[in-house]
Amino acid sequence: MKLDQTDKKIIQLLGADARMSNNQMAKVIGVTEGTVRNRIQKLIQNKVIKISVINNINRMENLL
Repeated sequence: MKLDQTDKKIIQLLGADARMSNNQMAKVIGVTEGTVRNRIQKLIQNKVIKISVINNINRMENLL
């Protein structure tokens, strides 16, 4: 999969703030929310990015 500037910007934004909404990213990049949503889905399907959760075991112990 060849990445264009939109893909690269989405990856950059997710790297800086993985909780940023598709709508927020769309406004920053200057595309529609649907474009961001579709691009993220393609990036995941092509294994360019992976969405995962990393827990902080020290923090978890305090919450249980």
